[in-house]
Amino acid sequence: MLDQFYGYTKEVHEVAEGYLTRDILSNQTMLVVDMLKNSHLDFVIEAGFSIDEIENYILSDDQILEELDCKDVSEEEKLLAISEFRDNGQDFQEPYEWWEISPWLYEELKSKGHPVLSTNYGFYWGRCSTGQAIILDGTLQEIAKDYLK
Repeated sequence: MLDQFYGYTKEVHEVAEGYLTRDILSNQTMLVVDMLKNSHLDFVIEAGFSIDEIENYILSDDQILEELDCKDVSEEEKLLAISEFRDNGQDFQEPYEWWEISPWLYEELKSKGHPVLSTNYGFYWGRCSTGQAIILDGTLQEIAKDYLK
């Protein structure tokens, strides 16, 4: 019998828990949301809090195709699907929570296509889920899997 933790091996889960403890510093949802709401103010823009500064806020074409599961279709159909997805306003990731994170985790999440924000005051991850423990998302486990390869 395999030791499975939320669909991952025990080793992957333990590394992910280490990231949770070491690299996720605090919930900063109220701060980031308030700053983004006031991003018309010069001092907020200078601090780096702007929708335009959020990395991976808008989905790439590859992410849209993955979301739509468009593997066995022509290039023309792929382009049409991407266009319709964008026209319907579905091409952005909506963070429900903002977490202050370490610079290392910022780079890892950024490379995996998660919304992240680098400001003069720190690094933030825009978590696109809510209502459950972070460890249940699988996000940290995916980073851990890559680390353990």
